[in-house]
Amino acid sequence: MLSLFSSHVILPLSVLPLVLMLASCAGGADDDTLLVFAATSLTDTMTQVAAEYEAMSGTNVEISFGPSRALAQQIVRGANPDLYFAAGQPPMDLLQDGGQVAQDGVARLLSNRIVLITGMDTPVMSSIDALADSGLNRIAMPDPEIAPAGNYTRTALQNLGLWDRLLPSIVFANDVRATLEYVESGNADGGFLYQTDAATSDAVTIQDIVPLDAYPDVVYPAAVIEGADNAEGSKALLEFLQSDSARELFRMHGFTPLE
Repeated sequence: MLSLFSSHVILPLSVLPLVLMLASCAGGADDDTLLVFAATSLTDTMTQVAAEYEAMSGTNVEISFGPSRALAQQIVRGANPDLYFAAGQPPMDLLQDGGQVAQDGVARLLSNRIVLITGMDTPVMSSIDALADSGLNRIAMPDPEIAPAGNYTRTALQNLGLWDRLLPSIVFANDVRATLEYVESGNADGGFLYQTDAATSDAVTIQDIVPLDAYPDVVYPAAVIEGADNAEGSKALLEFLQSDSARELFRMHGFTPLE
C-alpha cells in the first residue's frame, strides 16, 4: 500500500510540492491503479475492503490515510487522488464548495459515534458530567482544526457545558489513532475518539457516556474527485463501497452503513 501521508504527521508546507507531485503521479497512473485519500479512522476497514476489491477487480488500490481535513486541504492545493473518503461532512463540503468533487455527487456511506476511553484501571463512569471531577489530568482528543472527530468532540463538550472546564486538561493529537496511542501508552489518562478506533484496542476501557444528541450525526461521505486520472475506476470503487460485501466488512469493524 502506498502511503503519502503518515497517519500521525501533518506534512510541512516545505515538502508539499513533492507530495503533490507524487500524488499526481500515483493517482491513476493507468486504468489498473486507483489512489484513495481516506480518513485515519478508516485504516483497518478500508485496508480490508481494498484487498477484497483488488482480488475481485484486478485493480490496484493505493490508500493514503490521514486526518480528513488535512487530506482535503492537500486536494485543494493540487493533490490528485481518484477517490476521497472522509470522516465527517465538513471536509467534503470544503471540496464541493471548491469544485474539486465530480458531478456524480457524494455518497454518504457510514456512521460512527464519539466515545471516551480511559486506562484499564479507571472506574466506570456513570455519566459525562462526572468527567470534570474524575481526576483525569490529561485528556487527549484529535485537534478540531484538522480532524472531524475533534470537531465533534468539541461541539459535544461545548453543548454539555464542559468545554471550558476541561480545556486546561486537554491534549490535542493529530488524529484518532494518535489519541488512542496517548491513552494506551499512559501519556494521557483518557481520550475522546470514534468508537470504531477504541474497539481496536484491548488496553483501554470504553466509557460510552457521550450523549448522541450533544453533537451532529457522524457521517462518512465518499466522492470521486474532479479530474481524477481514473474516473471510471473511481466510480466502480465507489459503487463497490456501497455493495453488500463492503457493507458487511464495515459492520465487522463497528461502523453503521447508511441506507
